[in-house]
Amino acid sequence: VPAVMWLMNVPRHAAILEIGTGRGVALTPIARLQAPRRLVGADVSAEALEVARRRLRDDGVEAELVQADARSLPFADSSFD
Repeated sequence: VPAVMWLMNVPRHAAILEIGTGRGVALTPIARLQAPRRLVGADVSAEALEVARRRLRDDGVEAELVQADARSLPFADSSFD
C-alpha cells in the first residue's frame, strides 16, 4: 500500500475511494498512511464488505463501505481526489 500511494502521488488528507475494496485489507494502511479526510471502500460483494466492516472495527479505522458496481458508482463527479 505505501508504494501504491507513493506511485499514484496520493496527497495526505485527500478524499479517497478504493474501488473493489473486497475484505478491506488496504483500508487500514491507507487510513494510517494518508490520514484521509474521507475514506470509502466500494465493492459489489455484500459478504466481502461485512468482513471489511469487522476488520475496520477491529483496527479502529473510520471508513465508509458502500455496496456498488464499479460501472455505476453512487457518487457525484469530483467527490474524490
